[in-house]
Amino acid sequence: MVEFVRGEVISIKENGAIFDLHGVGVFVFLTPDTMVGLKEGETHSVFVHLVFKQDGFEVYGFGSKEEKRAFLSLLSVQKVGARTAMNILSSLGYTGFIKALEEGDVSRFSGIKGVGEKTAKRIVLELKGKLEDVKKLPEEAVSALIKLGFTRQEAEEGIKKVLGKKKDLKIEELIKEVLKSGWT
Repeated sequence: MVEFVRGEVISIKENGAIFDLHGVGVFVFLTPDTMVGLKEGETHSVFVHLVFKQDGFEVYGFGSKEEKRAFLSLLSVQKVGARTAMNILSSLGYTGFIKALEEGDVSRFSGIKGVGEKTAKRIVLELKGKLEDVKKLPEEAVSALIKLGFTRQEAEEGIKKVLGKKKDLKIEELIKEVLKSGWT
């Protein structure tokens, strides 16, 4: 199966981007968090999941393995398809999704397009506690690094590397350490 794509971003649309994959233009649905670091004309890579349909296929892309894992976990819930799972991650963001699950906040899910109250309850019931082993990264630091030109994946990997060596850093110190470590 295809795990990631790497190619030049040809065009950025509202809900994704067209990647040039060795001469083939492929549209990849992306979350807003993943789209933050994309620029037309630059080469980027995203983790992907392919969904095969009767009339073709769709490609869903994510800036981190954790975000892709959250997407796949949503697909395991009955009545949640790929578009609904993407709507959830796009509406809540990865961090908001994890927080809503931890808090069992059904109302955060039921307000999203394609998610009714029953499905929202099912999502919380089936997934609460299953994604807790995902190491939570300070979103403020991730966002700051993205604004400085990092992709989400680079920012998260840099933060993980620094936190692996030094614990209990303030956000500002964490960002400085990532910049010092050469993650660009």
